Amino acid sequence: MTHRTTTYLLPGIHVTDHTVDVPLDWRRPDDGRTISLFARELVDPLRRDEQLPVLVFLQGGPGGKGPRPVSRDGWVAEALRTFRLVLLDQHYRTEWEYTPDLLQTAQARLARWREALSVNHGADAAETIAAVRAAIADDLDTRTALAAVDGWAERTLGGRWDDAGAPGLVARTVDAVLGVRL
Repeated sequence: MTHRTTTYLLPGIHVTDHTVDVPLDWRRPDDGRTISLFARELVDPLRRDEQLPVLVFLQGGPGGKGPRPVSRDGWVAEALRTFRLVLLDQHYRTEWEYTPDLLQTAQARLARWREALSVNHGADAAETIAAVRAAIADDLDTRTALAAVDGWAERTLGGRWDDAGAPGLVARTVDAVLGVRL
């Protein structure tokens, strides 16, 4: 098995990306067929040399992307107080590898969501909230959940809306269901 690592810092987070090549079929490990498994390890930079308990977070949807922490806030901040957090960056049934350009995509998505939340009124939130909850209930389909929030943000930024409570409802839903504090 081959194990590759890359380390870097995000605001308040020491990150280690692990890629491990493992046999495709453990009953026939010598047949030469392998797959790459990816995991991201997050830890408080001041505690990176400590033997902390590990908290594994499964994210992603069928072929989709899960939320990527870009700063130390929300549930990530809480977890890093006590744990070494491991994010398996794939749905538990699909092979999927992270690439650095996806961090830029996630940052752009987060900026767009925050821009939509900064307006005084937003598009109706009920349909978006229902879609996010349904997607997560459907085998952790985060790709569909993220698309629902993307759609709400685009509708909000593309028109005039009367719902003053919508931005807050969407923000609370994204925090509670997807673990992303806006």
